[in-house]
Amino acid sequence: MKSSFKYIIIFIIGSLTLVFLIQLFWLNQLYGSIKVETEKEIIKCLDLANSYELEYRIDSLENNPQAGNSEISISQSFGSNTTDKEKEEEANAEKQTVKSKRVIQDGDTVENVKQIEEEKFKLIYFDKLSVMIKEAMHQTIDTIIPINIDTIYSSLARSFNEKKIQSEIYKIEVINFTDDRVLLSKDITEAKDSSTRYNYIFDTENQQGYQIHISSLTRTILSQMIGILSTTFIIILILAFAFWYLIKTILQQKTLEEMKDDFTNNITHELKTPIAVAYSATDALLNFKQGEKKEIRDKYLTISKEQLDRLTGLVEQILSMSTERRLKLVLKKEEIELKKMLLTLTEQQRIKAEKQIRFHLDIQPDDLILYADKTHFSNVFTNLIDNAIKYSDKEVTLEIQAIRKTNHYLISIKDNGIGIPSDKLKFLFDKFYRVPQGNKHNAKGYGIGLFYVKTIIEKHQGTIDVTSIVGKGTTFTLKIPIE
Repeated sequence: MKSSFKYIIIFIIGSLTLVFLIQLFWLNQLYGSIKVETEKEIIKCLDLANSYELEYRIDSLENNPQAGNSEISISQSFGSNTTDKEKEEEANAEKQTVKSKRVIQDGDTVENVKQIEEEKFKLIYFDKLSVMIKEAMHQTIDTIIPINIDTIYSSLARSFNEKKIQSEIYKIEVINFTDDRVLLSKDITEAKDSSTRYNYIFDTENQQGYQIHISSLTRTILSQMIGILSTTFIIILILAFAFWYLIKTILQQKTLEEMKDDFTNNITHELKTPIAVAYSATDALLNFKQGEKKEIRDKYLTISKEQLDRLTGLVEQILSMSTERRLKLVLKKEEIELKKMLLTLTEQQRIKAEKQIRFHLDIQPDDLILYADKTHFSNVFTNLIDNAIKYSDKEVTLEIQAIRKTNHYLISIKDNGIGIPSDKLKFLFDKFYRVPQGNKHNAKGYGIGLFYVKTIIEKHQGTIDVTSIVGKGTTFTLKIPIE
């Protein structure tokens, strides 16, 4: 069992580790993929900002008469309208390409293949044409009016907000990438942490372009992954809880098996003892003529009866232990005069006990009728009273109180015994559990009596609670609903 349990633990830990590593690898791949896409979006934002900045300077030149020059003619067709038109044509071309691809997949004619190639050519052509126009505009306009970095920043900030890029812009620079010479620079905000640089070349001939310094993309990427991260965390949490519950159940079963083995060994010894004693007493009466003298005969018969009573008690406890294993425990409920039952049980306990016992009964009302299974409830009270006597000193005081409430009966049994440590109370109703008594062995038991009591009370839809103070005593409180 120990070896099997060890392998189960290793398997569970290994499985959890493997699941965690797979999830970690997958999340890392996803993080990298989202980062690449976000960086592409940043370059697109720079391209758009470049277009807006060119448009801004063109408008400035056209609206400023002093900037006019007979040798320079700048048309608005190179501004935003042309750019928007180009974008619209590119979008339409892309739609046509997708449509053509779908037709080809459906096995259409060869003309569609030609159309796809033409659309691809148009897209490439428009891209190159757009770049060439912007480069030409930069080479012309940059000599007349300097680049307006504020316009670049406002456009970038707007695009970042629209695309939910949560990085903060620290600095924008215009750089000659041939010798890394800074032509223009503007600090937007003070860098709070390490920054990341992104370059956009608007003049390939002169290798000039923008360089922006922004905060890490981690926040942006994680915001896009929040749903996946939450789902992954919940799945791992559920798996961890399931494995933990499995280990807990296995440990409980392992402990239960060990306790059952101990119980079997103990009960076997206890069953043999009264049988052997009763057998010896009977044998003496039959074979050694010990029955001729009344005093000796009565003595041996009393010994035999006591041992048979003890044997009966052991058998009853074993049978009660099997109660919870039944698929359905059928309760034979009937009206019980509680005071009459308790008087009978207390008298029986007083006769067989070897201690001085004082019982105090307080039943309200005096003729209280309890609707329950008489046999099982009799066993419940017998177990509780027997435990109170067993775990008390030589003089025992038992207070039994029963009160009828509005919708339930409240029954308490209080003793002046040795008490139970508070840290042991939560285990008190577990099967086979016995409160450790150190070197004291005068109180015999098998840890099934209180388990049986709790089972029967719950079958009656009731509850049982216990409070105890070491050295002062214990109180069991039963709450039974009125039917």
